[in-house]
Amino acid sequence: METCVNKKTNRPENEEFFSYWKEYLSGFEQDTIIPKFNKANKSNIYIQEEVFIELNEKLTQNMKEMALRHHVSMDIIAEAIWGIILQKYNNTNDVLFGLVVKKNQEEDTVVPLRVKCDGDTCFNQLLACLEAHKSKAGQAGTMDINEIQSRLVENRKLATHIMFIGKQTIKGKGEKSALQNSMRHCGGQEQHDYDFSIKIAFENKMCIQFSYNAAVFDKKLVEAAGDHFTKVAQIVTQTDEVKVYEIDLLTEKEKNMIIGSFNHTITEYPRNKTIHQLFEEQVNKTPNQIAVVFGHTKLTYKELNLRANWLASILKERGAGSESIVAIMVQRSIESIVGMLAILKAGGAYLPIDPGYPDERKCYMLQDSGARVLLTTSDLDPVFGVQVPETVFLDKHSPCQAEDIEAGCTGAPNHLAYIMYTSGSTGKPKGTMVEHRNVVRLVKNTNYIQFTQEDRILQTGAIVFDACTFEIWGALLNGLSLYLTEEHVILDAKKLQNVLLENKITILWLTSPLFNQLSDKSPQMFAGLKFLLVGGDTLSPRHINHVMEKCPDLKIINGYGPTENTTFSTCFPIDRIYEESIPIGKPISNSTAYIVDRYHHLQPVGVYGELWVGGDGVGRGYLNREDLTSEKFIDNPFVKGDRIYKTGDLARWLPDGNIDFLGRVDNQVKIRGYRIELGEIENRLMKYEHISEAIVMDMTDKNKGKYLCAYLVSDRELTVAKLKEHILKELPGYMVPSYFIRLDKMPLTPNGKIDKKKLPEPDTSSINTGAEFIPPRNEQEDSLAEIWCDVLGLNKVGIEDNFFNLGGDSIKAVEVVARAAGIGMNLSISDIFRYTTIKEMMDTWKTGGQQETFDQFAAVQEKYNLKDYQVQVDCKGVDMALTVGIEEYPVSKELKVVMQRDITTYLHRSLPLCAILACDKYLPWYFNNFIQVFSFTDSNGYVELNYLEPRDCFIEIADVVCLGYHLLKNEKSILEFIIEKLNMGYYLVMNVDEFYLPNKWDYQKNHFVHSSLIYGYDNTTKQIKAIGFNQERLFTGLTFDYSEFTDAYENGKIHYKSYAPWCDWSAVQLIRPKSFDGEFPFSTTRFINELEDYLLSRSDLRRLYSFEYQPEQVEYGFKAYDVLIGNLHRLLEGKLTIDYRALHLLSEHKKCLYDRLGYVISKYQLSGKITGLHKQYMGIVERWNDIRLEYLAQSFAEFDAKRLSQEQKSMLHSVINKINEVKKTEYEILQKVVKQLKLNFT
Repeated sequence: METCVNKKTNRPENEEFFSYWKEYLSGFEQDTIIPKFNKANKSNIYIQEEVFIELNEKLTQNMKEMALRHHVSMDIIAEAIWGIILQKYNNTNDVLFGLVVKKNQEEDTVVPLRVKCDGDTCFNQLLACLEAHKSKAGQAGTMDINEIQSRLVENRKLATHIMFIGKQTIKGKGEKSALQNSMRHCGGQEQHDYDFSIKIAFENKMCIQFSYNAAVFDKKLVEAAGDHFTKVAQIVTQTDEVKVYEIDLLTEKEKNMIIGSFNHTITEYPRNKTIHQLFEEQVNKTPNQIAVVFGHTKLTYKELNLRANWLASILKERGAGSESIVAIMVQRSIESIVGMLAILKAGGAYLPIDPGYPDERKCYMLQDSGARVLLTTSDLDPVFGVQVPETVFLDKHSPCQAEDIEAGCTGAPNHLAYIMYTSGSTGKPKGTMVEHRNVVRLVKNTNYIQFTQEDRILQTGAIVFDACTFEIWGALLNGLSLYLTEEHVILDAKKLQNVLLENKITILWLTSPLFNQLSDKSPQMFAGLKFLLVGGDTLSPRHINHVMEKCPDLKIINGYGPTENTTFSTCFPIDRIYEESIPIGKPISNSTAYIVDRYHHLQPVGVYGELWVGGDGVGRGYLNREDLTSEKFIDNPFVKGDRIYKTGDLARWLPDGNIDFLGRVDNQVKIRGYRIELGEIENRLMKYEHISEAIVMDMTDKNKGKYLCAYLVSDRELTVAKLKEHILKELPGYMVPSYFIRLDKMPLTPNGKIDKKKLPEPDTSSINTGAEFIPPRNEQEDSLAEIWCDVLGLNKVGIEDNFFNLGGDSIKAVEVVARAAGIGMNLSISDIFRYTTIKEMMDTWKTGGQQETFDQFAAVQEKYNLKDYQVQVDCKGVDMALTVGIEEYPVSKELKVVMQRDITTYLHRSLPLCAILACDKYLPWYFNNFIQVFSFTDSNGYVELNYLEPRDCFIEIADVVCLGYHLLKNEKSILEFIIEKLNMGYYLVMNVDEFYLPNKWDYQKNHFVHSSLIYGYDNTTKQIKAIGFNQERLFTGLTFDYSEFTDAYENGKIHYKSYAPWCDWSAVQLIRPKSFDGEFPFSTTRFINELEDYLLSRSDLRRLYSFEYQPEQVEYGFKAYDVLIGNLHRLLEGKLTIDYRALHLLSEHKKCLYDRLGYVISKYQLSGKITGLHKQYMGIVERWNDIRLEYLAQSFAEFDAKRLSQEQKSMLHSVINKINEVKKTEYEILQKVVKQLKLNFT
């Protein structure tokens, strides 16, 4: 076959054609699908069926008139209509299908047709775009779609279906036509190469024939596609300026079916009563019925009510009342049930907190919720740094059994019942507020389960997991018995089976991952149950089918629902074997469900969209998150008076009104029943020093279990242990990824987005756990290592490898225990959590399982090296760095100690800055930083000011090596290491406690004075230089001899190790400026932006480094002045609410701005108005220095805020007035400065 060549370009014509199509298809990624219920055509058969529709003459005529108005053909209008339908079906603005066109006079071929437009595109604009493409494509020449896709996309079919448009009338079903005949051979391929095709012809009427493979597509959905074509044609012919997002596919019949039939769920239930009212009604009905059981302890309904009344009275005395929030932090116990019930009886709302959460998360939840009371037990005495007005210890009060104690029925059905925190995309969890009516709707007179008083429910969900709402209140509001057990029992198939049998449990809830693990071990363990509810994640048909086979009388229910809609939104009774996905069912009683497209139009049956849930289960919203509440909780656009929660889940309607669940629209997933925002984990990882990019994916292992995998871009090796430790400081254990994969760079799509499809599968054989590989020592260890390898998917395991660092979790621990039992090793779940390595586990197992009592306090002491510290000092001696003396080692260059430059005085990073800024080439970096200020007001109203910069911002210009006290124990090599670094050009900075320095009375700091000294060792003079204060409390240089310094260092070290163990890592810092060609680059754009932000008082918390800051506690720039002035007024009222450094910092800040402006003028040789403004600003500097001197002139050595002298009060009044005056003047000058800078640089 000869190749045709273009004579003008001397290139093969096909090559030129391909260049056009390559550009035309650039960026197209998502396959375009037609809705279908039948899955993949495994038998590869073709059963041809057809659906025939026609548009009436009037509608066809309207389309022809539109074509004339816009100078397009009827083909273009049909293509545009079908393209819009496909966009709606695929929930995207970019779709593609094959179009049959004339290749030459005798042959047809198929070319790709792409319909891409955003929602604001008008229909007539879309017509113009398609007409333009048709013109260009005609000039480029036809090129068969098979050839295009073979050269463009490997192993991918561009079009899933084709369209043929002719002008002949299509005959009815069973009749042949020229059109049909012409479609039998298009471009040399048989029609059944595509499972779906559309044939369109138009004369007086537009006729459409859908030909489809009945082995793949469902007739009802194909018929619906015809209805949708007609509906869109009607809309666009009424007004051709209609926008794509305004077009609604559904017919009135479809809307009535979805809104009316599918959501007809209203039933009678006690909607006007509270949880505790209904509980007391149950107490009156069955006072002697067993209400709650834990081990050998049982309480009847009457006894539980009395205990709750007693505790409610105490809570009321401690301040609990209507809708007040009471935090409850207890282990699984009867006390947890008593506590929740008592909180409700007191009128409050309970906030469950898991004792195992990191202190930072507990702290945030208590602060964010504003909890008035914390209900806990003494063994969990919280010491995580949050002041709660009242703490009640359950185990320190003896419950009163007097029958005359009545709590009273406080509250209303629309009052708050509880707040449950779930993962948040901003990096902080968000509190979902649930009301009494929401809970009552879940468990009273509902349709998904039938409760009887003979039933017994085992509580498997932790109280921080919303499944417990069903378990606890489903039992106690219906007269059932609620059973509790230890968490490790629930994770152990054998132990759980014993609990179910011994206690004759009839109702059980399990997360689907745990159900999968348990059913693999013992599918018949559920045989004694009446109802088994499984959910929290997608169900595994294989596991469900296996249990149904072994337990034929068991009713299994797939329960779906977000916390925001109170546990269950839909439920599905599984009544047959499923090969593919199991539906999540229909809305439960008094609940609704809707599936919408990206423009919030209802989606038709069979089409995926976002699932919205409504009805009486929708909670109040998110606590203190009005923005997110208004975004996610909305008024029902389909039913007046109802509310909706937008789940972010992808789902579709099935023809019978059940719902098929696909996954998440956004980045939120469920792992082991916990809903997780992947962005929260990614945010935490990005705070790790050496990580530049992070993405977390949820993945599925060979057993259909879900796990998290983190992909990280870093310039160095990272260990799993360190990464997990970093995450666990802020996030709970279930949010820690099982695997961490380091990449040189993220794979990207042609559009520049991360290509998740190209992220590698975890290579478990190369996990860097940070532990040295030590092989098994004997046959038993080898057997256990083999089990670990099999469960974790590893090639080898060392005996000192940590189970959880290798990707283990509680579900996999269950499997290890079961497998170990099979070879005669009697391990427990708690063994794996306590002894995380094979070596520890086997050493314990050899002793017959005899384990010492775990001393948590001793473990903490050991971790921070706190225990018997003085004995260690006596035995091991003092640090070599202080005993030997640096002068005994040759140092090739002097160690510079730089006195601080203006604002570095008050920065926690001033130590390295003092060293780095000794070199003038780093001044441009310095001048580009520390321009914006912010104020922080703590919960006691005390205000501090500081510079707005990220933590460790100096890493741009310096390398830092930190050595902790624990590394400086009589190790000569450490001192040699320090000397080696000094010879390499590092500066040495050490921590000392100034309170142990001599003559401290001369500069003793009180509340107005900075709390630490900056110092270093000068090798030239053999002296320690430090920054102190003169008699006016202004900073100056102080010098101490070596022996005085060593005493202060030793005493201070003991003090820090006792009271601030977190400082243990940085006793000595070695700092070296990074090398640059020339000086560090200066950015005028950043300087102007920073200055403008300072003027306009704008910034955000993302630039702050502390998790303790809340938005309402922080003000920026000029608003910080107002905070300062307000607190000076409070000082006059006798309230000490201001840090001395606030005034000193602002005074230094004016010098900072003056210097920086002078640097810009000098560097860029500016002249004119800007130089005059610079001189004017010098007046601001001088006035602020006068304010500072006036403020410091008073002696505050014996300062008492409640007994200010008249002289001190006069000074404060004067200072306030002067600050107000200088503030106005400074603002006017800097406004003009910003304007002039913009004129010079933009």
